Amino acid sequence: MELSDRVIVNIAVADPNSWYRKGQQRLINSLIVQANKSRYDFSTLNESVYGNPYADKIMSIYNAYKSGYKHILYLDCSIKAIKNTEPIWNYIEEKGYYLYQSGANCAETCNDHSLFCYGVTRDNAENMLECASNVFGISLETDFGQQFIEDIAKSVSNGAISGVKFPTEEQRLMESADPRFKYHRQDQSVISLVAGKLNLPIEQEGHFVSRWENAERTKNKNTIFTLKGGI
Repeated sequence: MELSDRVIVNIAVADPNSWYRKGQQRLINSLIVQANKSRYDFSTLNESVYGNPYADKIMSIYNAYKSGYKHILYLDCSIKAIKNTEPIWNYIEEKGYYLYQSGANCAETCNDHSLFCYGVTRDNAENMLECASNVFGISLETDFGQQFIEDIAKSVSNGAISGVKFPTEEQRLMESADPRFKYHRQDQSVISLVAGKLNLPIEQEGHFVSRWENAERTKNKNTIFTLKGGI
């Protein structure tokens, strides 16, 4: 069967009874309901290949790129489609990518090792907005899109993806003694650093994605996805 040039990537490398698997099924069901005439393939991973779900996520995206897809949209298990996805595909294809703000900056969410790996000082990281990694897209028809995928994939081998998501103070100090640093967000930290180095502007929440707790404030006519984990 001929591949589409578009693919949605999702991973749920967790216990079959976990909320991740339930969220994955909710995502699939919502995409079917909202499919209309949108065309794309759907790629999932349910068994860990790299022993780390964040590495599995990054490498699933990288493998989609190496398989020849031209436009990649990653959706977490916390995502539900409430409208047809065509507008976000059009945005990715026209602009070359889609990223939206998490509300933090990279000085707060990137440990010393990740900054070193990507040649970014913490002062510079403070001026880089962190992007959310639950929904993002990239077009491989641009040079910076290919660079983006290649650069985030390096985090698996160089260790930049590794860090403690909810550290104790002792663990936090082991990753950075800088008081601006709060915690490392694994794939989200890496994606944000690479986007910052490529000077990619990031959309605000509500532009295609609204978290359920913020939906009344950020949801608008452009919202395609809502977000709620732990279902």
